[in-house]
Amino acid sequence: MSSKYPRSVRRCLPLWALTLEAALILFYFFTHYDASLEDQKGLVASY
Repeated sequence: MSSKYPRSVRRCLPLWALTLEAALILFYFFTHYDASLEDQKGLVASY
């Protein structure tokens, strides 16, 4: 059964999806990592 998408789209689309997913995960990690560092600094400063 053939796909309705051309071969070039079927080949490149998974790569684009993985790249986008990796970028979103890294963005999420770094934004929350910076926030957690600020929380830790506040906890250490209170002692």
